[in-house]
Amino acid sequence: MLNEKQYKFLCETCDELLQGASTSIERTSNSWLHVLNEHPASLEKYLSVFTKNRIRSSTIKSLIYILARGFTFSKKKPEWFSSKSEIKKTDVVFVSHLLNESQAYKDSDFYFGDIANEIVSEGGSSMVIYHNHTGVDEGILTSKFKLDSVARVLFPSSLGWKKEFSLIGRLISDAKILRNKAKAADNLLCKNILESAANNSISTTSINALRFYFQVKSIVKQAKPKAIVVTYEGHAWERMAFAAARSIDPKIRCIGYQHAILFPRQHALKRMINKNLDPDIILTAGDVSRDILQKNELLKDIEIITVGTHRQKKISPNLTQELSNTQLKSCLVMPDGNLSECLIIVNFSIRAALLLPKIKFIIRMHPLVKFSEIVKLDKNLKKLPENVNISDASINKDFERCYWAIYRGSGAIIHAVISGLRPIYISLQDELNIDPLHNLTEWKYIVKQPSDLARYVNNNNNLNGDCFDIAQAYCKKYFMPVDKRLFIKKVLS
Repeated sequence: MLNEKQYKFLCETCDELLQGASTSIERTSNSWLHVLNEHPASLEKYLSVFTKNRIRSSTIKSLIYILARGFTFSKKKPEWFSSKSEIKKTDVVFVSHLLNESQAYKDSDFYFGDIANEIVSEGGSSMVIYHNHTGVDEGILTSKFKLDSVARVLFPSSLGWKKEFSLIGRLISDAKILRNKAKAADNLLCKNILESAANNSISTTSINALRFYFQVKSIVKQAKPKAIVVTYEGHAWERMAFAAARSIDPKIRCIGYQHAILFPRQHALKRMINKNLDPDIILTAGDVSRDILQKNELLKDIEIITVGTHRQKKISPNLTQELSNTQLKSCLVMPDGNLSECLIIVNFSIRAALLLPKIKFIIRMHPLVKFSEIVKLDKNLKKLPENVNISDASINKDFERCYWAIYRGSGAIIHAVISGLRPIYISLQDELNIDPLHNLTEWKYIVKQPSDLARYVNNNNNLNGDCFDIAQAYCKKYFMPVDKRLFIKKVLS
């Protein structure tokens, strides 16, 4: 894991390679240079920079991938797949994601809800471009889109032989520039970062981001929108969308919708690159994120405003009623969607369960990870203690039957606290803090060892602590109900 000094140096060095009026789209598409945050899953790809034995694994993997995909490139590819027979002039283009095939059937978008439909109902026009994360062919998915007034678009996964190898050639050229910079660098760590950046210039994510630039550019030229709105987390493709849109119309409004939790050292979405690549406005899902971003000096020239989210859950706190004996003896375990993080929190909880045989530990796996997957990584998990169960209930049911919630980087802890659960954050020695509730000082406990948790649970007599109201009010401001009127006003103004 990286320490504070290493993380800061990494962020500053990567930013220097991206910032400036002359930043090329090839450099911007290098996803490795966009350091998202300090979460171990985000930092895993940077660890080799700080070790002695480094290999160009990213380059090798990318070349193998390119050669394998080369056989699938078609000489002719449609520019896009659309639910409409033609792309017409459009007021607003949204960029969202299809995480599974079932989402293609729905009117409401997973991230933006029915904002696109609302714009149409008010006499405007809208389009939603989806990143395809499903693995299902774009043509098949497009046929499942509902035929409503919103144009829904998927881009092909390749541009054909000639254009694909042109993209690769452009990225290889920038890799050479980075390697020359590495040769000239005096600082060893800086040299390592430059070499790794060069290796990652032709990574699959960098190729995808550069392809996306040309695809967005093509559709913006056709649709001529007034605004483009993207989910905003700090990824390279987001900046590429803004650059592509502005290359067609410098006056187009570029809007980022920040919809997820923010870690203490969240980086890429909190720094500016240059005017061509930065958002004109950032919309947030709640006041907590808005306040965090507004305090950042680097964003002082960007309008940041809360519009809320349609995914805000309606939850009734269990502390409004007398807690049952079952709740007082149950602890919810909430891993996030990373396998290594799952192993950390599950093993910690099992060790705690052995120290607290009268307490029931309910492990609620992240939707992206099955418990069987982590069992493959640790065979000792095949047999669990009697007081440890894997939940198959709804999240609200789990909230109802528990009093404590053990977590690390999971954003679900926000909803758990609103429901009345008392958060217990697992902090590992010498690691960077990844607590989504890092600004919350009330109602929360921090533990480093299972024995800390056992000591806290055994001594916890203040069940309805006065601090709960403060914690709940804070969490309710993290994901707030969507204000559709304000959302649409900010998009169209």
